Amino acid sequence: MTLPTVAFLGIGLMGKPMASRLAEAGYPLRVWNRTAAKAEALRAIGAEPHAELADAVRGADIVISILEAGPIVGDVIDAAIPAMTPGTLWVDMSSTRQDEALACAHLGQLVLERPALAREATPEVAPRTARSARHDVAPPSSA
Repeated sequence: MTLPTVAFLGIGLMGKPMASRLAEAGYPLRVWNRTAAKAEALRAIGAEPHAELADAVRGADIVISILEAGPIVGDVIDAAIPAMTPGTLWVDMSSTRQDEALACAHLGQLVLERPALAREATPEVAPRTARSARHDVAPPSSA
């Protein structure tokens, strides 16, 4: 079975261990962070770091983001869309408000919002909880 190619955006305190687990599980993994050195640090475990956002998402089957805040998520999505393959699933685990997540409706596909919440400052050892919201975004009508 061929595993889907994953682009993971945001290699911070929570993103780094999540992306690491995907790489260790054998997923083809591309990583990107606004601070390129953070993505580069995952090369040692098999991730493919990219300095350019478009290179990270181009041809990916799944894009996972865990970024600082809603406005940044919107900026990253807007910058990534031109390089993405139609039908790519985007899973956002950033700390976004529901209205910010719904503002991504211009993707014209399924958007899954799953913010990750940590109880401690170090997510590697912290018990974690998460909440999910699924937003089915209908593609624009062709009529």
